[in-house]
Amino acid sequence: CDVIHDKGREWTLRVFHSDSAAISNIRFENIRIEESRKLISLWINKAVWSRDAERGHIKGVAFRNIQAASAEPPRVELHGFDAGHAVEDVLFENVQINGKPLTPATVKANEFVRGVKVEGGR
Repeated sequence: CDVIHDKGREWTLRVFHSDSAAISNIRFENIRIEESRKLISLWINKAVWSRDAERGHIKGVAFRNIQAASAEPPRVELHGFDAGHAVEDVLFENVQINGKPLTPATVKANEFVRGVKVEGGR
């Protein structure tokens, strides 16, 4: 799967969660991306589309064999809502940005994110 010239206002690979469901077991695999400013986002919060009073959960998301190239460093952000509505168990495996492996320091996360693993690079 190739994503070419993604300079839009939204994220290239995203789980945008604004209601109460439990979202789990998501995989983004074998993707090549060019020119993404906002590469990866897992997000739980309220939005104009929210219908439920309660927020949900995101758990078990894997990013495998993702190759991204961009002139400006693309962003990777994880955002849980609160301690009871967190982003959990996220795996980055063989994710490369501009030919270099993703590092834990590249992943920006708030205090409601748990269990992030960054593994390998080819």
